[in-house]
Amino acid sequence: MILHYIITAWRCILKFKTQNLIAVLGLSVALFSFSICLYISRYVYSTDNCFEQRNRIVQFSTQNPETGVSDGLTFCDFSDDLKKFSISGIDTYIYTNHVDNRSYNVEVAEGKMLPYTLAVMETDSAYLRVFTPKVLHGSWQQAAHAPNSILLSETMAKRIFGNPAEAVGKQMVLTHKLMTSPDSTPRTGGIVYTIQGVMGNMPLNNSLNFLRNTDAWVLNDSEGILNSGWKRSMASGCTYALLSEDVEQEAFCREFNARKLEGDYFGQRLPIVAFPFNELFWKGDRAYAPYLALTTLIAGVLMLLVGMLNFFHFLTGSFVTRIREYSLRRVSGARGWQLWTMLFVQSLLLLLVSDLFCMMLMELTAPFLSINMFEMSITIERDVMMWQTGGYLLGLLVCCMIAAALVVWKVERISIQRGLFGGGGVYGKHRVRNVLLGVQLFICWIFVTLATMLYLQSQRASNTLFGTLTQSEKENIYSIPMHEYTFLSQEERLNLVAELGKVTGVKEMLPASLEGYTRGVTMSAVFTQPGRNRDHVKSVTVLYVVPDFFKFMNMPLQAGVLPKTENEIVVTEGLEKMMEKEMLGEMLYDYDDKGYTVTAICQPLIQSIQASSGNFNQNVCVFYPLEEYEIYHCYVKCEPGQKKQVGEGLEKVLRKHLPESIDIRLKTLMDDIRMKQSMEFTLRGIVAFFSIVTLIIVLLGIYAAITLDTEYRRKEMAIRKVNGAGVKQIALIFARLYIWLLVVTFILAFPIVAFAITGFSSMYEVFIDTGILFYGGIFVGMAAIVALTVGFRIYLITKVNPAEIIRKE
Repeated sequence: MILHYIITAWRCILKFKTQNLIAVLGLSVALFSFSICLYISRYVYSTDNCFEQRNRIVQFSTQNPETGVSDGLTFCDFSDDLKKFSISGIDTYIYTNHVDNRSYNVEVAEGKMLPYTLAVMETDSAYLRVFTPKVLHGSWQQAAHAPNSILLSETMAKRIFGNPAEAVGKQMVLTHKLMTSPDSTPRTGGIVYTIQGVMGNMPLNNSLNFLRNTDAWVLNDSEGILNSGWKRSMASGCTYALLSEDVEQEAFCREFNARKLEGDYFGQRLPIVAFPFNELFWKGDRAYAPYLALTTLIAGVLMLLVGMLNFFHFLTGSFVTRIREYSLRRVSGARGWQLWTMLFVQSLLLLLVSDLFCMMLMELTAPFLSINMFEMSITIERDVMMWQTGGYLLGLLVCCMIAAALVVWKVERISIQRGLFGGGGVYGKHRVRNVLLGVQLFICWIFVTLATMLYLQSQRASNTLFGTLTQSEKENIYSIPMHEYTFLSQEERLNLVAELGKVTGVKEMLPASLEGYTRGVTMSAVFTQPGRNRDHVKSVTVLYVVPDFFKFMNMPLQAGVLPKTENEIVVTEGLEKMMEKEMLGEMLYDYDDKGYTVTAICQPLIQSIQASSGNFNQNVCVFYPLEEYEIYHCYVKCEPGQKKQVGEGLEKVLRKHLPESIDIRLKTLMDDIRMKQSMEFTLRGIVAFFSIVTLIIVLLGIYAAITLDTEYRRKEMAIRKVNGAGVKQIALIFARLYIWLLVVTFILAFPIVAFAITGFSSMYEVFIDTGILFYGGIFVGMAAIVALTVGFRIYLITKVNPAEIIRKE
């Protein structure tokens, strides 16, 4: 019997093979997209599941008494204040500093040191007891008692040593002085650390360092914040406590907060509050993880909904067309459950084929399923996603059961006599089908509009950032981050810059400070009078530049001459507007009360399009002279048509000067801009993929619908032509439905899209114009695509010969 159902189902599938192929491919791609989105959502929602004792951990923080906001940041010795209150129910306190990048020379073999930059978390010996990491090699107890102890992650230990066990006992030398280092530490570091152990990798979905790698943990750090004199000068980490086993987390927080304790925070007495572990991560003022998880969840559901509507529309359509067959089977004694089994087997076969295509997509794209944005990364594990997709298929299987049951229920309501004549009137006016098409178009409007907005905004960012340079010039400027080469001395860096400048095809060189000019805008202040009087302070942005900066960036001076001494500076015209006077020849003073003479005025250089807070205005900029010892970046401008040759030459020079542990990847200024604006560039690719898939599925559904409509009403159109109907009237009969669908769904989607774009635009000072031309252009574009889809079928029906149609009837 089962074999009979399978053969019957396969014949029906082949009978409508084009429609079934469209349905299968649409569902498989939608399911693939849904699986990726749900993987990310589930990954984010499972944050901190790696910590076995998370239900016993609480976080302490001060709270703004006016706003009630807590950012979770505390002094590193904040637990000393808490111990004074004699709080019961706590086993131990722990402090974890925010992860930062540190550069070391690592002893990879006897007598051989190689430089590496690691993401390091400074903490104390209670970390093992509270967060229970797995120590694979070495001893945590040894690390807890030895000075300057390092514990590497398993991945980093494999990368450096090959065999993680070989890491234990090796030494690492700090190559750059830290902000918290004592004054006795040289600028070049030189502090020795010992690798005391190797720990299992901490999953990226942890609230301590969310979606970022943690390469190493350092204990008893002589250069760190825990042993520095800066303990009360910065709040750069979090204070936690592990509760006793018999203490309930929520109850402890309620009782603690009811005591209304206060602590010192930068000279203020602020309330101290306790939160269940990771509550601030989800509900804090800076919590973005819920938005990430919710956004991917909504996007995935919308994608799956489009694919499902298309799939079940075709599936139920093919079911309903077999009314006569069902009636004959009923005459032969077939019961409802037998009809249901026959339909379910057909839908099951289609679902299995869809699953096969979906798994093939996962297998093919597995090497590329990595998302990087905001310096965060998520690498999707293929096997895990496949297992999750298996669960989603069970849900689709239930939907297939329901669809088959509804068709059987509808068939049994039709009399056998009526069914034997084809079940006339079963199709009605296609209200259900039209509603499904409308839902698909509604979702399509959302994706297409957001994709268009992201594309235009990314283009606006590309053109606006460093707008004195053309797009082509940005692509022809190499960006070399020498701040990553902290193992180089000042003399070696300068020699490297000089040698890079000798490469054939290099037009200009521009040394820069720190991490270059795309890493962010530095806010500072200048004083119009000596003495650092607050009445004379002005908020400005600061850049440290060499005299050739203005020529390199195509920024001609508007007045004055370039600085010739270290006490001369250039300012933008925005400062003159702020001061309401001409600034040439005026004196300005920095925080060190050092005076500078303004020798030139220039136009602003836009380094960021993100919205700023307070009175921070990046158009008001002061260009200070760059000292040689501050050179940690270099830009190389190529001669026209010489980019490839210059790149090869630069790589050759870098390989000559840098050790083998350094991964040399040449990037351009445009690459830096894309990284800086990764949200727009990454999201536009993701949303564009979703919009294209959705659009294709919707257009295929519309094409199938117009095909069925025109074929079903051929006789009606022939009679209309006999009665004098012209091409225009006949075309309008079919086009009217799709015009209404386009207009109504656009009107319904507009408030949602406008709300999303308004929220997105609030993050920027420079944003695209989303007026009538923006939405009108999208509507016209979509209307044109739909018109092309249905136009061909409408054209064919207007050319029918009434005599032939009536003769066939």
